[in-house]
Amino acid sequence: MNYLTRLEKYRKKTITREDLASLFDIYEDNVLYEIISSLSQYLQPIVSSATNGSMKYPIYNKYHIILNKEPDQKLLAEIQSLHPLLHGSSWLIKHPQDYERFSLRLKQLSTWFFQHGKDTLPVSRKERSFEIFNEEKMLEEDTGLPAVLRKIGLTKEDLYFYNTPEYCFHDFIPVRKENMTLLILENKDIWFNLRRMFFEENKHTLFGTAYDGLVYGAGNGVTTKNALAEYTNFLGLQQVHYLYWGDLDREGLNIFLRLCENNTQSDIKLFVPAYQNMLAMSIDRQLPDSEDKREKMDDYTQIYASLGTYAFQAEKYIQENKRLPQEIISYAVLKERMDK
Repeated sequence: MNYLTRLEKYRKKTITREDLASLFDIYEDNVLYEIISSLSQYLQPIVSSATNGSMKYPIYNKYHIILNKEPDQKLLAEIQSLHPLLHGSSWLIKHPQDYERFSLRLKQLSTWFFQHGKDTLPVSRKERSFEIFNEEKMLEEDTGLPAVLRKIGLTKEDLYFYNTPEYCFHDFIPVRKENMTLLILENKDIWFNLRRMFFEENKHTLFGTAYDGLVYGAGNGVTTKNALAEYTNFLGLQQVHYLYWGDLDREGLNIFLRLCENNTQSDIKLFVPAYQNMLAMSIDRQLPDSEDKREKMDDYTQIYASLGTYAFQAEKYIQENKRLPQEIISYAVLKERMDK
């Protein structure tokens, strides 16, 4: 039995003792030890992995595979026939095993490159994947193909695709501009009301602040890691300023803090006038208790400071664990206070 041939077909650069036994179909340590010894020039033990504990037949738990095969000339010819974007970096020439593993996909991609020019319109990752490979998930990380493409030197820009944001926000942006201000709303009702005012009456200035569009944050949904940054990239605009408006309670303020923490590349500020109006309308009202029962509070010092004369009132609500919902600014209030 040619054990070297089996080893050459193994796709990884390291191999465990268990995988060697499975690869050679030999499970007795004494026999496996003799085979590994005969392949010593191809199997370099990883000393830190330790051995099986046998003094008579010591087998390391992991080995480096050292193969110096002469490249197959037919294989090299196939690689060199691909589009220059695929073999220009010489990665596939130096690592023909990557070509062997993905030869069908790389040939399909090569054909696509030859047939499409710089006027190709960007589409989503799955759309481009289906167009090239007739499989919509071929460009997903778990297939292994994107990792090889990166080694070759290709990016998503070379394939003219974009990543659809993990969290797809509901938004309302009537007109796209290079520089925009978008208002993120924590709750659905206020988002719907402002959208209605924008759509029906073209009113988009509230409490003296103008905005160009509305984004529904869906509570914690907006705090997903890089969700807002990906959304910004998806919009493809030169500059986007975000204003955030949610409930004034511990969880509502935590959402804002997590939003900023998880999207450091984005310009995000609290929509201060809205909170000030909420606080003004809450005076002499009995507020409900917050559903957040945690004893530990985050640091809201900067948020309090931004609220000006309402800082003490806001801090009092938070200390008492009260909840001032965004819905205090009802549709009727909006109708009254939206700027013309």
